[in-house]
Amino acid sequence: MARKTKDTGWYNDRQFTSEARTDEERLDELALLAMDLVEERLRNGTASSAETTELLRMRTVQMKLKNELAAAQAALAKSKKTAIDSSQTIQKMIEEGMAAYGRYQGALNDTNDEFL
Repeated sequence: MARKTKDTGWYNDRQFTSEARTDEERLDELALLAMDLVEERLRNGTASSAETTELLRMRTVQMKLKNELAAAQAALAKSKKTAIDSSQTIQKMIEEGMAAYGRYQGALNDTNDEFL
């Protein structure tokens, strides 16, 4: 005869399996279950002020990290642009130096400054 399972409600919608291979995966599973429980309590109006405050704190930290990431990406893009501009300047200087060396050697045509 099949054993009757207890209806616990809040985690029945999520496929709860304890197939975590590492401690980190297990903690992630437990955090998801806890978030589901708090979400249900918020929807039912039974969440404690501590639960609500913790969710707001986590959201604030998440937004701060996103802002810091955006600032870091902007700084990276700016430094890449500076590096590209610098390499273009160096390339131009090399070309001018090679042209001057060619003129010094007499390898360039005086009328169009191109290699023969």
